[in-house]
Amino acid sequence: MKREKCTEEVKLHLPEKLKADLKTLAAIRGYDSLSPLIRQLLREKLYGEVTPNQDLLTETIRDE
Repeated sequence: MKREKCTEEVKLHLPEKLKADLKTLAAIRGYDSLSPLIRQLLREKLYGEVTPNQDLLTETIRDE
């Protein structure tokens, strides 16, 4: 599988139970590793909650 271009690398420390549950969910969804599943879950969360309010939210954060 071709590796996607990475703009930021993030390390997660997961409790064993959470990691096991994520691996189960990854298998159910047809992934062969956790990274694509975690990216998909983050996209779902980001686009589901942040995007509709993005203009309002970005005005509250400083770029310093």
